[in-house]
Amino acid sequence: MGTSKFYMTDYLNSNEMTAEYLNTVLGYGNNANIINAIGHIAKAI
Repeated sequence: MGTSKFYMTDYLNSNEMTAEYLNTVLGYGNNANIINAIGHIAKAI
């Protein structure tokens, strides 16, 4: 049984999911997490 890669951008398919993701990272993440999240959002758009 194989595994597949996880791409956050696959799950940022609506404004609501994007906003929830960003709010969660802003609430619990550090500066590096926030920068990564912004990159994920930019790729998803």
